Amino acid sequence: MTSRLAAFWSRSPTWRKIATVAGVSFLIVATWIGQGVASVFGQHDAYAEYWEARSEEPGDLLYVALGDSAAQGVGATDPEDGYVGQIVRHVEQATDMTVRIVNLSVTGARTADVLETQLPQLRSVVQESGEPDLITLDVGGNDATNTPAAVFEEQFDELLCELPAGTLVADLPDFQGGPRLEESRRLSAIAREVITEHPDLVPVALEAATRPITMLDYSPDFFHPDDSGYEYWASAYIEQLPEALGGDGAEPASAVFDAEAAEDGES
Repeated sequence: MTSRLAAFWSRSPTWRKIATVAGVSFLIVATWIGQGVASVFGQHDAYAEYWEARSEEPGDLLYVALGDSAAQGVGATDPEDGYVGQIVRHVEQATDMTVRIVNLSVTGARTADVLETQLPQLRSVVQESGEPDLITLDVGGNDATNTPAAVFEEQFDELLCELPAGTLVADLPDFQGGPRLEESRRLSAIAREVITEHPDLVPVALEAATRPITMLDYSPDFFHPDDSGYEYWASAYIEQLPEALGGDGAEPASAVFDAEAAEDGES
């Protein structure tokens, strides 16, 4: 500190010193958050390119992922540390077989986008490579506050009607707070009702599984999970994997979502 600055500081009243320190601290925190948000945003294209290249790698089993940025793993330190990558590791360890992953998810995707783009791509994969051994879907988070509930219900039901039997389908994650919280919970309840109407699909209680997540489990953008946050996501899907893929065997929607409703009543 220069002598002139030191003299100014020594003559400054306490309130000015406190305000100065607070201002500097705010700038440091704001800069850190801004850099964090920018780093996560930069993952969008990088992770999409990663999964496109990864789909060319062969495997004993075929896994197709549908969904939004969560299926891309945005927020994790590496694409493979998102919930899709964690599912792959679990299946490979449990079966001692390699997994070819075709990740068709797109950051920002809504239910309509999965219907219009990802579903036709899934059909192409089936035609070229045969029926997948595993398909997972997460969607709806971007519909919250953007898609009217009635429209979401119609589109979600249409999507589920087109999915192959055995597809693992989740309700919405718990948003913890923020502007999407109320609407996301409304859409999540709708999703559970629709999933229950499709007994050939496998329900995943994602909202209940992600409820314990804390701010320490989020990436620097405070929206997407980080590696530990995605562990909660992965566990929800892994619980419903068939025994042949290292799971306990899928439970019907009535059992999965009834248990979730009971937890809601206790909380």
